[in-house]
Amino acid sequence: MSYQPYGPQDLDLINQVLQQHPEVDEVIRALKTISSKGKYPIQSFDDLAASLGGPKDSVTFRGQSLTVEQLRSLIPSYYFPINSQQDLIAKIGDVRGSGKTDQPTHPEPPEHWEEPNKAVPPGLGPPEKPKVSDEEHQKRVKEGKPTGIKKA
Repeated sequence: MSYQPYGPQDLDLINQVLQQHPEVDEVIRALKTISSKGKYPIQSFDDLAASLGGPKDSVTFRGQSLTVEQLRSLIPSYYFPINSQQDLIAKIGDVRGSGKTDQPTHPEPPEHWEEPNKAVPPGLGPPEKPKVSDEEHQKRVKEGKPTGIKKA
C-alpha cells in the first residue's frame, strides 16, 4: 500500500488517534516547536536547545518531563548536523527507540498472562553432561571409547 497524504476531512480521526497515542503527539509537537524556532541545518545540540527554548525549558520525552539540558545526554553528538525536518524525524525516532531512559521498553503483561513453557524440547538444548567424571571422560575420548554422551 503506497502512502497517501491525509486531507482536512481526516483531521477528526487524526486527533482521536493522537489522543490514544501520546508518543506520536509528543513527536509532532517537538517537530513544530523546533521547525518554527530553528532553521536547518541544526549544527549542534546548542542550536537544538535554542530552538526548544533554552537549556532550562522543559520538554516531554516518552511521557516524562525533562529539561532541555537533560535531553542532551540522550542525543549523541554524531547526530549533528540535522540537515532537514525529515532528518530530524528519523533521528527523533532513533532516539525514542534507543531505550536510554528508565521507562520499561515493554508494558507489563496482562493479569491473565501465563508464563510460557520454558522447557527445551528434546534435542534442541546443549548436549547432556557426561555421566562419568571429567577425567574418565577425557580418558575415554583419548581411547576412542564411548563417552557416556548420547549423540543426536
